[in-house]
Amino acid sequence: MPKGFFSAPSVIPKLLALLLFSLFLEVSTGTVSAQKLRSHSNEAFGEDEFLRLRVYYTSMFTGSVTAGEATIQVTTAKRKFFGREVWHIVAEGRSKGAFNWFFKVRN
Repeated sequence: MPKGFFSAPSVIPKLLALLLFSLFLEVSTGTVSAQKLRSHSNEAFGEDEFLRLRVYYTSMFTGSVTAGEATIQVTTAKRKFFGREVWHIVAEGRSKGAFNWFFKVRN
């Protein structure tokens, strides 16, 4: 092997091209298939259930100051998503009191 064989400028692009071509062959010959979606009954919650959260800060000087409220509700409308029946869940959040002045949330 000649001295400095791998440092020759004309060999590096050829080696890189060979590496990319072999990688392409490896990827293109493999078969890829999607997994089958599982069928599972979900009884964790039902229609019209909701969860109401209160977010607050606690301080020695002010006590508990409510920063906001959030509601998560399971609606009665069922939707289709990729051909599967799913629950329609609505989440809403609002900031409260003095927090509206500098961090208003209506989402």
